Amino acid sequence: MRYCPQCDTFKPKTEFYKQRGKKSGYRSYCKECGKKYVSTYKRESHIKKTYGVSEDYIRGMMDAQRGSCALCGEDLLRCGQYHIDHCHQSGRIRGLLCANCNTKLGWVEDVGLEQIKGYLE
Repeated sequence: MRYCPQCDTFKPKTEFYKQRGKKSGYRSYCKECGKKYVSTYKRESHIKKTYGVSEDYIRGMMDAQRGSCALCGEDLLRCGQYHIDHCHQSGRIRGLLCANCNTKLGWVEDVGLEQIKGYLE
């Protein structure tokens, strides 16, 4: 049995990845906690590198939008994911969107609103 300080639990050694060079031969955190850490770190790193803002900034946007899609009002927390909508020319973040609205908006930007209006008429 090994102790994981992240989830504060004792688990079998099979729940820990092996790591050469460690005295124990295993990583400090269990596999589950390690995956959560890596996932969070990668997301925060991606947001910072791509948009130049922190995860806290995005959380603030989520609060300002009351957890809803900026276009259709869908509950972003219920649908389980959100997309950071931004202007591809200036890089300015416009809002948080559900997957549906993000896809549709991207398509409208590529084709052009006037072309779509012409087709519909």
